[in-house]
Amino acid sequence: MKKRIISFAIFCACVSIMACNGVNSNAKGNKVDDSTKSTNQLINTAGNDVPAEYKEGANLVTSNDCLTCHKINEKLVGPAFVTIANKYETNEGNINNLYQSIKMGSSGIYGTQVMTPHPNLTPQDGTAMAKYILSLRTKK
Repeated sequence: MKKRIISFAIFCACVSIMACNGVNSNAKGNKVDDSTKSTNQLINTAGNDVPAEYKEGANLVTSNDCLTCHKINEKLVGPAFVTIANKYETNEGNINNLYQSIKMGSSGIYGTQVMTPHPNLTPQDGTAMAKYILSLRTKK
């Protein structure tokens, strides 16, 4: 019985690795980068075209693990990006605070769920991500 459980766990791990390799094929057999597809989906889900100044941030949000816990317009594990954007005005202080929350992780602002830190995030990338998220503000 123990061998079956271990074998099943190894099988599941292998299937997960193959499924998450980050590259798909389109109908013509060409490889399609998931980050490009995800970015286009993110832009479409947001219901608007992302201005050029925020596209880098949108790309970074989709190519990192952000969409594992966040969605644009609805809560998943963490708050919706629109909820975050509506809570804070776009200014340098809030951009820096959001970047720090992404880099260092956070908890207690939107409940007890802990956000995973991203310690290898560069200030340039983190700032671009924060600016994109805050650009989704719907409150005037």
